[in-house]
Amino acid sequence: MKHDTLTMIIATVIVASLSLTAAILVLPWWSGGGDSSGGGAWPTLLYVSVKDPAADDANPGTLDRPLRTIQEAADRAGPGTTVLVRGGTYREMVQVRSSGAPGAPITFRNQSGERVVIDSPSYACFDLHRVEHIVIEGFELTGAWGRAEVPHGAAIRAPGNASDAAGGFGVRNSVSRRNLIHDVDAGIWLVLSSNNTIEYNVIHDVGEASIRLKHSPWNDVHDNLVFHNGMNERWVITFYGAPHTRIHHNTIFERTGGAVYIYEGTANLNGVEPGSPNFCVPCSETEIFDNIGVVVGDGAPLVIGSSTTTDRDPVLDDLYGPLNNSYHHNLWFNQENASAIVCWGNFGERHVLLDLEGFRARGEGYGEGSVVADPLFVNATALDLRLRPDSPARGAASDGTDMGVDFSELPRW
Repeated sequence: MKHDTLTMIIATVIVASLSLTAAILVLPWWSGGGDSSGGGAWPTLLYVSVKDPAADDANPGTLDRPLRTIQEAADRAGPGTTVLVRGGTYREMVQVRSSGAPGAPITFRNQSGERVVIDSPSYACFDLHRVEHIVIEGFELTGAWGRAEVPHGAAIRAPGNASDAAGGFGVRNSVSRRNLIHDVDAGIWLVLSSNNTIEYNVIHDVGEASIRLKHSPWNDVHDNLVFHNGMNERWVITFYGAPHTRIHHNTIFERTGGAVYIYEGTANLNGVEPGSPNFCVPCSETEIFDNIGVVVGDGAPLVIGSSTTTDRDPVLDDLYGPLNNSYHHNLWFNQENASAIVCWGNFGERHVLLDLEGFRARGEGYGEGSVVADPLFVNATALDLRLRPDSPARGAASDGTDMGVDFSELPRW
């Protein structure tokens, strides 16, 4: 009797073990429990190919059995995942809702040497919400225009939502690198987003700002080539409510408006009073340096919008501290009006156009090491915006290098 009982127990254990093994085997290999904080077994590498006949979103995402959409890869990705996208045109908007982790970002990038176009049928190519540690690199992004459901479209869009009780930030601690962005509503549009890097992108022929930072502090924007933007809006690299911003080593060539637009005080407030939660705080502790900014038509290369250091309400200093901004080692050039280098105030409102000496008189250190001159591009008409050997921007940056973008790091365009 004891022997029979023992036999039954052993048989039961074996059956249970086999059942558990079978259950494990039928789970998707990428399953990580849905924990985007890093607690799951996330895939290290996912391949996506729109051209491969074998591609299917039910596949494991290997090189020989790739996924078909970037969205499917985004849904599976977790900390440390690289989504490697093969050449082709992808008609989709990629919604990123899972975060990477420090030292283990979620990376979306093109297969080396292959052209990957995301031609969005919606309001963004990449739409980011409440995510951190994301890298977007090596794509051609186009087709994203604002629609009835959103007022602003963008190639890379992180709108944020201040009314979200769960903390509705856009994107943090992330990188947008070496993307070619064109024919979209806005280029890169970040709201309530901080500690991001925007580098080595080429942005042209967009409707609104090429790069817009709103209520977004501690971001670094450098080595971007930006030209022929603002078809529907006159501002290019624009930021407001964004203290501790660094704008450096960018080359900007625009037909009208401003190359760099900063709000040092109040603007677009709709009557919101200083000190209230929705007030657009001044862009303080900001540094703009080593850039080349050229405007061909009416406007000014540098626009310092709204109230500024000498005429703003003292209550702003009481609430938010002094500005302590720095504008140095830039080359500014206004092809139509050589003396209109800085617009002090908003175009269309109370403002004055300043030459470089007038700008220097407005604040300590303003304009230090800066140059007003034709940058001498190789061929501006053909949009070859590399510097000629005799360019005044050669070796004139604060670090001893050339002002403007490092062309060796840019994507092909």
